[in-house]
Amino acid sequence: MAVVCATVDIFILLSNALTILTFRKLKDLKIQHYYMIGLIGSDLTILIVNTIATVFFILGEIRMTDTTCFLLGSLFVVAAAITAMIHTCFSIDRWVSVAYPTTYRNLSSSKKFHKLTIIVITMIHIIPWPLLFLTWYTEQVNFYFEPYVPFCIRESGEKGNVGVYLGLIIKLVLPCLIEVPSNTYIIWKITMLKGANKARTLKAVRTVLVTLGVYYICWLPMCVWTMWDIVSPNKGSPGWLRFSAIQILNVNSGMSFLIYYLTLQNFRETFLAMLSKCCRKT
Repeated sequence: MAVVCATVDIFILLSNALTILTFRKLKDLKIQHYYMIGLIGSDLTILIVNTIATVFFILGEIRMTDTTCFLLGSLFVVAAAITAMIHTCFSIDRWVSVAYPTTYRNLSSSKKFHKLTIIVITMIHIIPWPLLFLTWYTEQVNFYFEPYVPFCIRESGEKGNVGVYLGLIIKLVLPCLIEVPSNTYIIWKITMLKGANKARTLKAVRTVLVTLGVYYICWLPMCVWTMWDIVSPNKGSPGWLRFSAIQILNVNSGMSFLIYYLTLQNFRETFLAMLSKCCRKT
């Protein structure tokens, strides 16, 4: 299990390192690129989480206080919240680009809009922390250590479920209310277009569609774990399912480079040029 965790760690590290290096060389960053860069923050947080889990597997045991468990568990919860919110903003961005192309071109050419996008992404990385701390401090959410993960997992608090409900709203309800209709409209719009317009529109939105598709596929084992515990609360889900669900979910944090390489032509060309330059030097 430690070997599996370590392999996922290496995959996440390499993927995000290559993504960072490529974006540093990429000229003329667009609005959608800011959202892609923003996801690196949550991906690296997951890397920290899984590295700690790897160490726990190697040690074989760990002692911690409730506060320590909260601090560790909050890393995973916040990373998931950041990812969900950035995906939602990314979907809105692509919807506007398809539904109102002229307006979007005018906005994307404005430096103020670029700065506003950066501010929004920064706030997304900040806001979940005080919300989670407040619900934990008021005992509306709690964390328990799951030995098969092995990490601290969120559960209902002693005085209520506000923290759990708030997490569901941020990570599931709001994303579904926004992403489903916006991306359904995008897909419908693509089917209505023909020729060059269809190819151009598909090129503009395929990154977000693939990103969301991979993200929700990686969440499926986690949903199975949750449903299993609901249907069989006394026996609970098997340890192998809990371990696999978390590791498959963590793999999503290493998919960014592959997705961008396959769906973004300028990203792919920049990476290949950078790779060619490095090979000539060696």
